[in-house]
Amino acid sequence: MSTARYLLLSGDDAIGLDRARAVFVEALLSEWPDLSEEHFDSTSESFDQYTSHMMTPSLFSQMRLFSVRQAGKLDEKELAGLATVLKANPPDIAVIIESEISESGRKAKKDASALLKFPALAKSNPETFVLKKLDKPKREYEIPKWLCTVVKELFKRSISEDTAKVLINLTGTDDLSRVYAELTKLDIFLPPGSPIDKTAIESIIGATRQINPSELATAVGLRDVPRAVSVIRGLFAEEGAAPLYIATLFRHFMKLLKIRGAVETDGSCAKRYFSAAYKSKTEAAHEIFVKAGLLDAESDPNKAYPMVLGKMIEQAQHFKMRHLRTIFALLADYDAMIKTGRIPSDAANFELLCYKIMRCAELDPIARKI
Repeated sequence: MSTARYLLLSGDDAIGLDRARAVFVEALLSEWPDLSEEHFDSTSESFDQYTSHMMTPSLFSQMRLFSVRQAGKLDEKELAGLATVLKANPPDIAVIIESEISESGRKAKKDASALLKFPALAKSNPETFVLKKLDKPKREYEIPKWLCTVVKELFKRSISEDTAKVLINLTGTDDLSRVYAELTKLDIFLPPGSPIDKTAIESIIGATRQINPSELATAVGLRDVPRAVSVIRGLFAEEGAAPLYIATLFRHFMKLLKIRGAVETDGSCAKRYFSAAYKSKTEAAHEIFVKAGLLDAESDPNKAYPMVLGKMIEQAQHFKMRHLRTIFALLADYDAMIKTGRIPSDAANFELLCYKIMRCAELDPIARKI
């Protein structure tokens, strides 16, 4: 099987796109160790001259790598020149084209891949032309399926959705860079091509992983004081970024507020959830999340993430609406005090805040005053 020489990247998953680029270059180097890279410098040449270099054969029959960044910003004439190169398919070049990529996640004004007719080339000659579109999952319940695709496409391994959920439970969902970091660690330690299973995750990741803020939010939501204190001390032993933890707690309790509001509006789905069997429980949880505005009504209940949904619903049952309003006031007060220097952003003060949140019902109505 020949090595692909043309890669078009698109999407808003910057880390995944970097990984795809690195894998592509690594494959080129294994086939052509003397690969040379020719960068485009707009201060010394036009893009037309750059594409002319692509068409000009190498004097030393050396494989050359060209990179075209932000192809969506090229004008029609420049894209036409690049399309001519792709159609000609010179045997001594490789090209990486980045389309519809920006730091803000916004798409380019034009679809460069369509104008270059790259999809048609990839369909007719898939061994030479590779099209990769990598987007971040838009919702938490989409992450397991997204992770299965990432492992297959970028790490050439396999992982089941159930195993992906185990990995997500360890890394959290707040920062996908953590997920990629752990996947890279697994890729280093596992034999090439071997699947990622629960044993590998527990032995390789479980012993070395960092504690993440989502674990704190779950412990506080479940009112698990010993676990919350343990997580707080672990977080502050590593970096102690209190504003980040406040933001995580705010997002978490905002979801609980929406779930609580949905349950109080229609309690029948909550009753079904707590009394139903597994399948009906998943459907009831899905219905609650749809009413809370956290899932699309068109989404498949069977593809929901039962463990996450269930934990969130159980947490929401611990807090009444007035308690949740008090919790938001406590978070706002703490955030203002650490940012104005009235209290230090240390583990002790953060533990006190989390204790107030977890004991909000017992402290009510004086929770706001202490």
